[in-house]
Amino acid sequence: MDSRHPGQILLEDFLAPRGMTQTALAERLHVPYQRVNQIINRRRSLTPDTALRLARLFGTTPRFWLERQLEWDLHQASTGVAQIERIHPVGEDNLREITERIVEAVDPEAIIVFGSAASGEASPDSDIDLLVVDRHGFGPDRSRRRQIRHIRAALAGIRVPKDILVYGKEEFERWRGSPNHIVARAVEQGRILYERS
Repeated sequence: MDSRHPGQILLEDFLAPRGMTQTALAERLHVPYQRVNQIINRRRSLTPDTALRLARLFGTTPRFWLERQLEWDLHQASTGVAQIERIHPVGEDNLREITERIVEAVDPEAIIVFGSAASGEASPDSDIDLLVVDRHGFGPDRSRRRQIRHIRAALAGIRVPKDILVYGKEEFERWRGSPNHIVARAVEQGRILYERS
């Protein structure tokens, strides 16, 4: 299987040996130069239309070009899967490091882990569900989204999938008694990783 992008194959195996430029190729295919340039620079996939045009010009089959595209797509997918498989399973060391980084980054009121990481049923596919209780509330002057981004930035490099919920202290107190709210479920089923003393 050729793991090169079809654009690289086009450039190295078809254009370079013929001394053909991208501009000349675009003219001969009756397509915009930009399309050819994007294909060669791996910013565009080959379509069946382009495969037909290339096949007519170079005496190949459309299938040849579409198979090169499929091989590239599969190569990219397998690379992505390999990266996912390198994600570490949930463990106490992960939880300890996550807790330390969050405390250092945002100085929260509390951190609760819940879900499979708290119940001991975590599998290699599991993520870590975290509820961070912020000491302050959120509103027009203080963004919850920004606080979550700040926490995620602090956790960069920890290769465990994470779901992070952030509630202000008052929100947390209000929702912890509501049976259908995620905060109540986190309190009931979760485990406190950190609590401000």
